Amino acid sequence: MEFVGIPAPACRGFYPLAQKSDLILDMSKARTLLGYRDVLGVDQATRLTARWLADNSPTDIAPNFGGSFDYAREDSIIAAWRGAASLFTQPPDPA
Repeated sequence: MEFVGIPAPACRGFYPLAQKSDLILDMSKARTLLGYRDVLGVDQATRLTARWLADNSPTDIAPNFGGSFDYAREDSIIAAWRGAASLFTQPPDPA
């Protein structure tokens, strides 16, 4: 897995994990009262989720999740972003 730093606005509408939400989830009550503990760490859980989504491309996504899993479009956005970013790392053309 490779993380690519693309601003979320460039991904909205097609990549669900780039969606922003006003919802904040708080597990402190379950941790305090019930002794809940995560089975996996965030990094491992994220990797497993990403692998599962890659292997089991969802066809119908809950409306609240938004977007789609269009891997070809994701690749094209990454390529476009890298092309644009390279403009800022190359020295200016003297001509």
